[in-house]
Amino acid sequence: MSRTNFAAIVPAYWPDYSSLLLLYSTLVTQNIPLFLVDNTPQPSTHFLHLYPSVYYMPLFANTGIANALNTGFIAASAAGFNAFILFDQDSVLNPLSLSSVIANYNPTSSPVIIPRIIDSRTGIAFPVINIESSRVISIAPSSNAFTRCCISITSGTIISDRILNIVGLMNESFFIDEVDTEWFLRCYLYGIPVFVHPSYFLYHTIGDDLFSFLGLCFFSHRPIRIYYQTRNLLFLLRDHRLSLPLRLRLHLPSLFHRFVFLIATPFTSLAHIVFFFRGLYDGLVHRPTNVQF
Repeated sequence: MSRTNFAAIVPAYWPDYSSLLLLYSTLVTQNIPLFLVDNTPQPSTHFLHLYPSVYYMPLFANTGIANALNTGFIAASAAGFNAFILFDQDSVLNPLSLSSVIANYNPTSSPVIIPRIIDSRTGIAFPVINIESSRVISIAPSSNAFTRCCISITSGTIISDRILNIVGLMNESFFIDEVDTEWFLRCYLYGIPVFVHPSYFLYHTIGDDLFSFLGLCFFSHRPIRIYYQTRNLLFLLRDHRLSLPLRLRLHLPSLFHRFVFLIATPFTSLAHIVFFFRGLYDGLVHRPTNVQF
C-alpha cells in the first residue's frame, strides 16, 4: 500500500478568522497541513499564516475558487503530497469522522470520497445526485453504508493525485459556481467512482438564507452569484460530452430554481434580476467573461 501524504486545500475570500482557526485546529489533530490560498484583494489572516503546517498563498486578487483550488493542488503536489482534502473556509469538521476515512485511504486505488454534508442551519443532510443509465436521482446519503453518487459539492472531498491526473484540474472559466458540478461530471465521464463515506460528515452552509416555495426549499444568494450560477448552468447545458436528455435532466431544474428565486422570494432585488439576465446572455453566447465581486 502506498504511503498517503494528505494536504488540506482551502480557498479563502475575506475569511472569518475564527472559522479558519477552528478548521486548522481540527486538521492539526490529524497531522494534516493546510494550504490556504487567499483570494482576498487585501489579505489579512490574523497571522494564521505564521502557524505551523500552514502554507499561505496570497493571490492579491479574486481569481475565483477554481484557480485557488488549482493553485493549491499544484503547490501541494510540488511539496510531495499525493492526497488532497478540499474545504470551504467556513466548513466545520468532526475530527473523529475524518480520521476514520484517512486511516484506510489508498491513493493508488481509492475512489473519490465525499462526506455527508449537514446543513448547519437545519441539521439536515444535503442530498447528492446520482446518474443511473439516463436517469438523474437525488439521494439522501446513508449513515450506515457507502452511497454511490455522481455530483456533490467540493467541501470535504478527498482526491488522490492519481485521480487528478486522470480527470484534470478545476475548470477556471467557471470561476466559482458549478465548478464542482463540472469536475464531478468529468469523473463520471472517465468512469471514476465517487462515494459518500457513511462515517465522514461535516457541517456547511449553502447560500445566504433559506426560503420555501410550494413546499420546496430554495437558497438565496448575492446578485453576482446569480450571474455565475445562471451563466455556468448554460455552459453545462451546452457541454456535448453528455447526451442532451441527460443534460436537460441534470441542469434545467437548477436553472428553474434560479428563476423561482427571482419571482418568489423577498430577497430579490433589481441587481438580482439584472445579473440573472446578464448570466443568461453570457451563457447563451458562451462568453466566459468573469465579473469581479
